[in-house]
Amino acid sequence: MYKIPLVVFALLVNGVLAYGQTAGKDSALARSLKVAAMATQKASSITFHLNKVAGVGPAGFSSSEIGTADSYRNSNVPRFREESKAYPVMKNKPANLTGVIEYFYMTNEAQFYYQNYVSGLFNKEFLMSKFTDLHFSPADTVTLSRRPLKCYISVLAGFNTANEPVYIVDANNNGDYADDALKPVLKNVYDESMIVSSAVPVTLSYLFKKQIKEESKLVFLQQSHNPQNFSLQFSFPEFRYMQFKYKGKPYMIIADDNRSMPFFTIVPDRPYFTGLGKAKSIRTGQFAQVGDDDFKLSDITNNGNDVVLTGADISGFGSDKAAIAKPVGKGVKATMVSRQLGFKAPEIRGVNINPQLQTGMAVATANLRGKYVFIDFWSTYCGPCIAEFDFLKEAYTKYSRNNLEIVGVVDDRDENTTLKILREHNIPWPNITAEGKATQIKGYGDILAYPTTFLLDPQGKIIALDLRGDALMNKLKTLIAVK
Repeated sequence: MYKIPLVVFALLVNGVLAYGQTAGKDSALARSLKVAAMATQKASSITFHLNKVAGVGPAGFSSSEIGTADSYRNSNVPRFREESKAYPVMKNKPANLTGVIEYFYMTNEAQFYYQNYVSGLFNKEFLMSKFTDLHFSPADTVTLSRRPLKCYISVLAGFNTANEPVYIVDANNNGDYADDALKPVLKNVYDESMIVSSAVPVTLSYLFKKQIKEESKLVFLQQSHNPQNFSLQFSFPEFRYMQFKYKGKPYMIIADDNRSMPFFTIVPDRPYFTGLGKAKSIRTGQFAQVGDDDFKLSDITNNGNDVVLTGADISGFGSDKAAIAKPVGKGVKATMVSRQLGFKAPEIRGVNINPQLQTGMAVATANLRGKYVFIDFWSTYCGPCIAEFDFLKEAYTKYSRNNLEIVGVVDDRDENTTLKILREHNIPWPNITAEGKATQIKGYGDILAYPTTFLLDPQGKIIALDLRGDALMNKLKTLIAVK
């Protein structure tokens, strides 16, 4: 949780909730929140303690690209060169990288300039010019620390011996990359789960009530769209929120200060979904995770008004829900078979029809354990499916058959058309027909949208759904080390 002061109109966001009216014993607000009286004669204030969560905030996904450290050090603008004098000189930079670029991202510019003024590195004239740029009043230096704080993020990027872009972040902010790890540079990432899982928590410090405190901040870096030069974009996939009641009605306060224009809002408390993605979708007969337990979505009835879940232990729902929930045997997700994320994938069997390979060859996903398997359901009349072939071929070429196999399952409307497409695009992986006599795709038979894809881990568990474009390569980069 964060304890940074965040001002929202007349609301102060920092500590536990406190307000200037005494709540009655039966107050819902008093029951759900810690309350303390702070009454004054003319006005009252209320303070919220927000929860920090990882994810894309209410203002949506945003990223920024900044100049490299060298662009400041070598700038023709004197004040840029002056600023760069305070950039840390990093130790133990990774060896054997080419095209190296370095970034220095300030998370609290006023604090950075002030602490380097206190240390004697910047003069007063330079400090005041920076305060003017930031619209920061010198009187507000009482909120800043004279002791140096970790108010920046250091990043180095380049190309490894395989000519792949990689980067490293000084996660603990100790000025030394020796205890940090190189990570692959991803590109065109829009999936929230991938953004969060690929982000690096960086240790920062701040001043609060005359005490220096530390917290971590998630930073996600990916390749920018700059066509001229290799560069990175910064984003911070986290935000803060709190639910509360006012005059008996539920509200939510949301704060996202990870941008040049911080975003704060108070809205009625209701679900604000901005697209959870197909991976979150559950079909009848599939499983929903509630806490640490899995429940089967047994039925949807009453015109969609009633949903029936079955599970091994329904006591957690309370007596009012027990009437519609029936216990079933408890399973383990890793061994339960379902066409869902996190479950063991139903087996696929068939006979290869790809003329680029041995036709008639048996294909079975069960025989591919020990490697990642990408299953591609596609159709001969699906333009987007065929457009994906180049991305799949890139991954298939990059990774050996010991690490990755692709299996195509084609909605074969016309045999000649299918074979022509496979030849023209020089497809090197096995394909089977969805309606073939030897084909077994139980568990996938209701797939009618193309392309539909599944990525399986070496144990046969589904770890990603519907990876398109660069998403497959981004995912594989985080899973397979190129040797």
